[in-house]
Amino acid sequence: MQINNFNLPSNMLPDINLSTLQVGQRLLVEVKSIDYNQEGLISLNGKLISAKLEAQIQTGERFWAAVKEANEKGIVLIRENLNNPRINNLSKEQVFTLITRGFGLEPDISDYLAKFINNNSCLLSLITCENPLLNSLISRLWRNIPKWSEISGLRIDSIEKYYNVLGLNYERTIYESYKHKKGKQKSALLSIKYLILEIISNHRDSLTSEDKAIINQMLDEIIGQQLWIQTGNEKNAYCLMRFPLQDNGFIYNCIIAIESSRKGEKIDINHCHLALQMETQNIGIIGADLIIHENNINICILNDNVSGLGPIVRKFYEDLEKKFAHLGLTLQKFTLKTFEDYPQFSGFIMGKHMSGVDIKG
Repeated sequence: MQINNFNLPSNMLPDINLSTLQVGQRLLVEVKSIDYNQEGLISLNGKLISAKLEAQIQTGERFWAAVKEANEKGIVLIRENLNNPRINNLSKEQVFTLITRGFGLEPDISDYLAKFINNNSCLLSLITCENPLLNSLISRLWRNIPKWSEISGLRIDSIEKYYNVLGLNYERTIYESYKHKKGKQKSALLSIKYLILEIISNHRDSLTSEDKAIINQMLDEIIGQQLWIQTGNEKNAYCLMRFPLQDNGFIYNCIIAIESSRKGEKIDINHCHLALQMETQNIGIIGADLIIHENNINICILNDNVSGLGPIVRKFYEDLEKKFAHLGLTLQKFTLKTFEDYPQFSGFIMGKHMSGVDIKG
């Protein structure tokens, strides 16, 4: 099958879960039968479903389509126009990423996804800006950066609050406000995303080129996080999160990748794969790869100085067992490796999830 001037093997296509289809999602469809009302049977990865197609289609055609409506009564699809030269410039990897994330073949979305995982956070540059126009933005950011001392296995409220303050639900909040004929909700108006958009709109001429670059990069980070925090449309859910942690006046960048079986519209926390990576002051970059299967957990700690880290870990191992037991988990396996010894970790935490693999430890 020819897609954007290259072949995409059928085994790379995501498994379609009809219960999770979303408006705007792109699908590769094959028409099995069609009537004069453009209603008929289509095949999605070998699964036959009824659909209405808003285009003149013939039996046997195979093409990309976008979901216009999706509910218990069925789905309505619109044929995609792939003649846009910008779309034709997408690489096979970019197309695959967009498909598995459940997004349209939009170059701009692909750029946001790539920037989010390939660029360093601009947060430090932003909070050290001295332009008075950015004071309220910087103050709101700094007040809501999660503190390391407030994080534990049972307490992640500050991380959730940070994401809300960023404005990850900004568009949804405004949409719901207008839908119910209310004014814009205060939470949306106070979000970092709103403040950045307001500064760009009203004070562009008063910003230096460096200030403009920094706040635009921060806006790109927020949009990228909005895209990566969604779980995709494959058999297993996958999301990627980046956030800062503050400790004694220092800011440390943290990245978390999560893949799990789906449990309805939520992830299955009893069968999941997690990867955590963060900067530290004394031992540099440290990673943790965790597999949870039912009530057992396997952990691999990664650092380039395993020999130096070993004694520290052994010192706290018993306390670690107790903390996991308090969470209802049995620490079954614990290992130490360098990043070079475990290259799969870096791929997983950079968006390359274990597509369709059962989480069994």
